[in-house]
Amino acid sequence: MEQHELDAWLGPARSDLTDEQYERLASEAEDIERRYPDPDDGPVRDAALVTTLEYLLEEGTTLSAGSALLDARITAAKALAGARQMARLAALDGTPKAQAAREAGIDRMTLLKDLGER
Repeated sequence: MEQHELDAWLGPARSDLTDEQYERLASEAEDIERRYPDPDDGPVRDAALVTTLEYLLEEGTTLSAGSALLDARITAAKALAGARQMARLAALDGTPKAQAAREAGIDRMTLLKDLGER
């Protein structure tokens, strides 16, 4: 990330950083870009950069990051259970199994397992 891009991203938060913190953020931004190079990785890069800023400003901790991750895993598990159940019900009511699985975003074999066919 170029310095002008980092400055634009930071906006007014730039004034909250010491020169040392800014240099560390710039270094971490380069590393983040190397770890997540795909254009589709934008949201992941942004999350890593925001977390870096929070860490440097002492607004985030490993404990808060772990808590956020646990919350996200629980949310994802609930969403998966809901998608699997919706696909199962749709298949039981006549929607082609492949279509029900695809539309719900689950694997067809998972749907077959939920239907007791695997």
